[in-house]
This record gives sequence, structure tokens and C-alpha cells, in this order.
Amino acid sequence: MDRFDPVALDKGLASDFSPTPSSFGEIQDQRIVKRTLWDVANLDPHDSAGYLSHPDVRVIVHQNMRFDSTGRFVIARDLAHGFAARDIRQPVLIEVLDLKYPAVDESHDEMEKRESAQGKQNRRLKSLAGRIKYLARHVKVAVEDCAEDDDADDAVQAACILRLRKYVSARLTPTEIQSLAGKHADLNIYAMWRSSTMKKLIHRSHRAIAADASRASFNSKGKAITWAVLDTGCRFDHPHFQRRRGVDIDSYDDSLIIDVLDCTTPSHELESNTYPIDSDPDGHGTHVCGIITGRGKERKVRYDGVAPKTRLLVYKVLNDHGVGEDAWIIKAIDDIFRRNEDNSELAVHGVNLSLGGPFDATVYGCGYSPICKELRDLWRQGTLVCVAAGNEGQIQVSTQDGPFDLNTSLSIGDPANFEDCIAVGSVNTDNPYLHGISHFSSRGPTTDGRIKPDVVAPGERVRSCSSDFNGSLYRELSGTSTACPHVSGMLAAFLSVRREFIGRPDEVKRILLDNCNDLGRDKRHQGHGIPNLLKMLTET
Repeated sequence: MDRFDPVALDKGLASDFSPTPSSFGEIQDQRIVKRTLWDVANLDPHDSAGYLSHPDVRVIVHQNMRFDSTGRFVIARDLAHGFAARDIRQPVLIEVLDLKYPAVDESHDEMEKRESAQGKQNRRLKSLAGRIKYLARHVKVAVEDCAEDDDADDAVQAACILRLRKYVSARLTPTEIQSLAGKHADLNIYAMWRSSTMKKLIHRSHRAIAADASRASFNSKGKAITWAVLDTGCRFDHPHFQRRRGVDIDSYDDSLIIDVLDCTTPSHELESNTYPIDSDPDGHGTHVCGIITGRGKERKVRYDGVAPKTRLLVYKVLNDHGVGEDAWIIKAIDDIFRRNEDNSELAVHGVNLSLGGPFDATVYGCGYSPICKELRDLWRQGTLVCVAAGNEGQIQVSTQDGPFDLNTSLSIGDPANFEDCIAVGSVNTDNPYLHGISHFSSRGPTTDGRIKPDVVAPGERVRSCSSDFNGSLYRELSGTSTACPHVSGMLAAFLSVRREFIGRPDEVKRILLDNCNDLGRDKRHQGHGIPNLLKMLTET
């Protein structure tokens, strides 16, 4: 065909049909662009992850199929997106069915028959732990079955199968995922989710939250309180974390850091990091820890944590580039849950998560992602949870006149969008009442209409510990990542004085929100305002 033939250049369909409207309406051409799939090898545009995954196309398809996009499913939509690349392994979280809970499309009677038959076959399937082990074993079998005989061992190693408290984590190909989904009831699978990517999201800042005045009046230093920090790790030999002045830290015995546990390895057991220089190459976690606890001095300037005597249990859930996945975070949460469960009183009083990721309302209910559900268990166990709201308050859009910065609502990240936590936004550090909310701080409300963030705290150019000792022991960072540990430190300081509130997170959150200084900004931006530790202590 002549390349200059106008028919050859007609890539549309509308002109190929009679102008008379069909039963589906008038035929219209629409160009579909899926930028997120440009880098996927061997992409078939007609695949379910191609143009059929575009929101406009899905609406029409679902209407004609009478499909309920909010109904229960086995394979989540974000996981199915990766099916376009048949040979690429994806990080997967396989959630196990609770006892007495039906599988997809299973009636109550069918559920009872299934559980009865499984109990006779294997008594261990009557417990959640037994179901986890059973599923993990069958995930391994599925990987071996889908691999070539000579490559089975390599495939199992690449799958990185990991048992968690409620999930089995693995890296699976679409073929392996579909093989398991086909037996979801027999394997007690509730749903299969993509293990989402999470990213990492500090002396003069104490004045804004009245932490310095509280230390002077109430000696609120966080003594006998333990906080968990889920981040990139921590340089535990930093002088800022010395428990005794003038002592060289060569082990955890002399540090406020109890341990740095690595959750990013494929091992079922958490590995303690004993080499200080390797304990936080990224440095984000060390900076966060320094805001919560410890004290130091450099060039005659003194740097105090908000609760300088609080001890920290650090979990490395983000790699050396500040990126992690849901499975690593859940691995840390499971360990905290076990520590609390194995003690007569709380072993870990609170958790700080200066991290987060995007929220897809078509996959999860708002505040009901796998991480949110696990954090809710900690909250109900009595542990306070502080989460950074996110740094997506301003995005760049393309216009005819070039790039344009646009502030956005409904930008609260996950897991900051769930109810049983304290979501922290950022405010200007030096002049919070004059300059207000930081331009980058994510705004509410949540997609289901709740006010978030809960509070705001100093998050611009906060100076805290550096994991790189070359030149300076301290450095500046900005973001809701630095605002969140201010609130964690506040709550640790509060509990060290008002110990009767330990294990009562709902009451502590209420006291926190009731004793904030109003900035006079929109509540969807500032929440309840800047929390005031001195007010919290004097009002209780």
C-alpha cells in the first residue's frame, strides 16, 4: 500500500462504521497512553494490562459485563498489571484466610465442609500458623512445577519465599500466581496483593512543640520508654546515642539503640547488624532516630532529641537507597507484635514510620491495605503508631506554557490514611504561624472523607544526626519524614511522665489532638494543628 495513501494513515475505527449509533452508543476514537508500561518487555497492548486497564475503558467494559469493581477478588488489580510481562517476577503478598472465613465465591456450608476435610487431612490447618507453613510449602511446589527441571532450584531461590504472621511473601511470575489462584480455596488464600513499593519520605524545632519547656517543668525525657523505628537502619555508634558521656560505642550495650534488625533479607529470622558503618549507608534512619532521642554537641551547638532518654529498637525495612516493600515492613511489625505478646507488659510502646507510598483506591479500601491491617493489630495491642503523611502535597504538571507546580488535596499516602494511627504533616520550622504548612506536605482529606493529617510538626530544614562522619556529625533534611519523629518523641516523653496511659493509644491520641495549637489553616491541611507537649502534661 502506498505510504502516502490517506487510508493507510487512518489508525482510527470510528470512520469504519456507519454513523448510525449502535447499541453501545456512537463509536468514538480515543488515544490510550499507558506510560507506566512503556518499560515492560514484550507488552501486548491488547493484554488486560494494556489499554483494557485504562480507567475510561474499564468503565465501559464493566458496565456491559455488569461487573462489580468493588467485589471480592483473588488477584488484586495492581498485581494483574504485571501479567503483561510473562517472565518477570513480581513481589507478592499472599494473605491467608482466617479460620471460619469463606473463600471467594464460597458459601458458609462450603466453607465448613472445606475446613472439616482439611482438618482431617492435616490438623495443623486448624491454626493460622499451620496454614502459613502449608501455603509456603505449596508456593515452593508451584515454583518448582512451573520451572524447567534443571532450573527448579534457581527458581525457588529467586522466588524468595518468606513466611510472615498473616501472609506468605514471594516473588512470583504470572504463571505461578495464576497456578496458586486456581487453588485458592484449597490453599486457604484470601487474596493475592502486590507487595507495594515504599519510600523514605530537626534542635530549634523543639520550641514549636513545647518540648524544651516540658523537659524543664516535668523532666519529660522519655526514660524507660522504648520506641520502634522502621526505616533505613541507624548508625548506632554515633556519639549522639551514647548512654554515658566519653565512652566509645563499640556495641549496643553503650548505645540508646537497642538493636538494628535487618528485614530486607530473604531469611525468616531477623538479622542483627553488628557493623556500625554498614548499619545505615543511606542515613535517613539515623537522622530520624536522632530527632526522637539522644543528645550531642558540635561546634558548641547542642542537639537534643525530643525525648533524649528514650531507647530505640530499629528495623531496617528500606534498602540502602531508601526503597522497600510491604513484606519487609510487615516482617518488622510481626516481630514487634510477638515481643509485646511475649511480655507481661508492652515491650515496645510506639512505632515511627517515616515512610509511605501511593494509595490505589481501586485495590484497597482506604486504610485497609495489608500494612494498615497489620498496624491496626499493633494499635489494638496498645502500641502507638506515628506515620508520615507524605510529601505529595505539590506535583508538577505540564501546560502549554511549560511545567507548573500544583498543590493537591487527597494526597495522603498509605499507611498514613488509616484511622488507628497519628498521621503527621509538615509545617515551617522557624515561623510555623507565619509561613504555615510546608508546600510539599500531603493534604487531606482521605479518599473516604476523613480529616488527615491528624497533626503537623516541624519538617523543614531540620538538623539531626548524619550517618556519614566525614566533615560533620549533623546535617539538615526536610520532609514529613522529619516531622513524624517529632511527634513520636513527644509521645515517648509524655508516656515517661504519665505512665498510666501506657497501652491506651486511643486515649493518648485524644489527649494529643485536644491539646494542639491552631495555626488558623484549613483543617484538611493542618489537621488539629501543632501538638503542644506542655499542654498535654498540664491537662492530665
